[in-house]
Amino acid sequence: MGKLHKRNLNLGLHVVLLTAVLFLLAAWLSNSVTFFSSDTGLRFWLVKALIRQNWDSFALEYPARFLDPDLTHVPYYYAYLVVNDLLFANLSPILPLFSSWLYVLLGPLGLVSLPILSAVATAVATYKIARLQQLSPRYATLLLWISVFATPVLFYSLQLWDHTIGVACVTWAIYGLLLTIMRQKYGW
Repeated sequence: MGKLHKRNLNLGLHVVLLTAVLFLLAAWLSNSVTFFSSDTGLRFWLVKALIRQNWDSFALEYPARFLDPDLTHVPYYYAYLVVNDLLFANLSPILPLFSSWLYVLLGPLGLVSLPILSAVATAVATYKIARLQQLSPRYATLLLWISVFATPVLFYSLQLWDHTIGVACVTWAIYGLLLTIMRQKYGW
């Protein structure tokens, strides 16, 4: 077996193992569908509203509307806005939208599928950056695991947060930048 093929197989096994570990942790934590933060709870509420409204509107339903018809005492701190007498979450709807489809398909694990896959993408990009910098596959693999389990990426990937998607995008952008610099500098 060639050296490159063996290295790719090794990376693939680590990626599969990392993904499995994160999904197992998520399954363990998602039994109760509770959240560590009101932000993630609000995202989940938006997911539920999208599903209930058949993806026709991003408007949130307000259970106390009969007590507060003018929406003057909405208890969602600053994370909402009222437009045309409808209540909206003041957050990016992209993750809740995609997560709502996955929630219908996978249940509670659908809520964290994109954050988990983003954490794995971050880990792979970290590995590739390490290899680009001539680190041995052994140390690069160690960094793959460290990039998830020794950073907040672990906690964000197990909740309905946008953060891991952003981290994955930034990490891959850094890899692309370094690759471009290396190609220009060394003619790769």
